[in-house]
Amino acid sequence: MFAAHAAEVYKSVGPDGTVTYTDQPGPNRKKVHLPEITIVPSPPPAPDLQQGTNSGQNPSAPASSSVYDLFAIAHPEENQTIRDNTGNVAVRLDIRPALRKGDEIQVYLDGQAAGDPGTSTSRTLPNVDRGSHNVTAVVLDSKGEEVARAGPVTFFLHRASLLINPSAPNAAPKAPTAPAATPAPNVPKPPSG
Repeated sequence: MFAAHAAEVYKSVGPDGTVTYTDQPGPNRKKVHLPEITIVPSPPPAPDLQQGTNSGQNPSAPASSSVYDLFAIAHPEENQTIRDNTGNVAVRLDIRPALRKGDEIQVYLDGQAAGDPGTSTSRTLPNVDRGSHNVTAVVLDSKGEEVARAGPVTFFLHRASLLINPSAPNAAPKAPTAPAATPAPNVPKPPSG
């Protein structure tokens, strides 16, 4: 631990009531007694989790995690915009070598498990709400321990809204029109022609 040193602080109040703080002593300046500064050490930096490499795997995973040379999310791509009115998002994973017998893949959407673990390297996430989302995937061994991690990958889902124009979802909204005016009584119509 190291000690923090602070300069002395002086306070003065001007004739108009303006309060001034300074580190210079002078006439009409009173020394301000400050409490000792509390210093809290910062936490250690998070490990560098790079997608698709062994360094991207869980650092606390057992040594057997080195069996996967590559585990990455191929789709969606980072910051990709997906347009799907049903909210279906396809997730494709790259893994090399192939998934070991007994290992399974769990996909997470916004930190929540998306379905059960399985052996497929592609999934469809159904009925995802519009907006920004994160997808992550992990390989679990036969004991349920994480041995590899991919992501997170951020993507943006756009879905059309019926609130724009419920009667014609693909048409641009139209300006409202005024009702037709009724003719005035006993006023002749202008001649045509």
